[in-house]
Amino acid sequence: MQGGDITPSVLEWRKQIAKGSLDGPRIFSSGPKLDGDVPAWSGSIQISDSEDIERALDSLEAMGVDYVKMYDGNLTKEMFYEIIKAAEKRDLKTTGHMPLSANYLEAIDYGLDGTEHMYYALKAGSPIADSLTKLNLGYGMMDQIIETYDPELAQQVFDKMVAKDVYVTPTVHIGKTLAEMLDVDHSQDSLLAYMGPGVRQSYQGRIESAKRARAAGSSSRSKMEQQTSSMLVPMYKTGVKLLAGSDSGAFNSYVYPGGSLHDELQSFVKAGLSPQQALTTSVIYGPSFFGLEEFYGGVSEGKVGDLVLLENNPLEDIENIRRIKAVIIGDKIFEKEDLNEMLSEIKK
Repeated sequence: MQGGDITPSVLEWRKQIAKGSLDGPRIFSSGPKLDGDVPAWSGSIQISDSEDIERALDSLEAMGVDYVKMYDGNLTKEMFYEIIKAAEKRDLKTTGHMPLSANYLEAIDYGLDGTEHMYYALKAGSPIADSLTKLNLGYGMMDQIIETYDPELAQQVFDKMVAKDVYVTPTVHIGKTLAEMLDVDHSQDSLLAYMGPGVRQSYQGRIESAKRARAAGSSSRSKMEQQTSSMLVPMYKTGVKLLAGSDSGAFNSYVYPGGSLHDELQSFVKAGLSPQQALTTSVIYGPSFFGLEEFYGGVSEGKVGDLVLLENNPLEDIENIRRIKAVIIGDKIFEKEDLNEMLSEIKK
């Protein structure tokens, strides 16, 4: 979980959950994102030079964050690389958005641990990526990147990701949701009622953006969704560690906390992964990103006692991940009735 401008709340929730005074999941947080001097999101730490980086990392370590997240509001490629190098010296994990002016393979060589979304692996799989980068097109280059995507070149990228143990969070579900924004009626979504009015209002931004794109005749989101979905099986078979992440939050319209993770796992299966492979992206690779694989991914003495009990086998049908019978967090057991009661208390 990233923090942004709600970092104090996120870290306080984490503290209360650990103490047992608040019921909730175990939270792993990046705290505020690191961005350029005109950050895309409020609450980000502005990075203009190396001194800013050291101060930012000092601050993040003092907060006790679990990893460092970069964002590409206007972060320069030079500062992006320097953040990775500085974090490596402190043994801090780095992930997030990469400025499209940067080179993915170069960032990997500096020690980048992961990326959010598929733009960067996709870009590295195009033989004209360097030429397009020089034109300073930003995300405007993605249509040409998709059209020139070379599976053989991409395979070399995947091989390097495996060799350097680089993770990627594909966020396939949100891509599909945004691509179909104007064609799907979300007014009856079962989880919409649990979103506060402020979050619902923020959804309008994506809706207006989709309207502008359609009026301009752009189909970029649909092309991106199709292309990234087609990359999942080759990446997984090569050994790239995919992470299940939903990109849920305000402004990301109709991508709901909790339910969107189920949607992401189902999207992985639809793209060609088996249910077992899809679940691996969550229960196995999630902990391993933080170096905690010995404490998760199984039921035995010494493991963290967090379990989701299902009514039916998800290996037979991934849809069964939604049929929750109970949740166990440490020594607390929440039966289905308890979970439904908690939901009813926050319904808007």
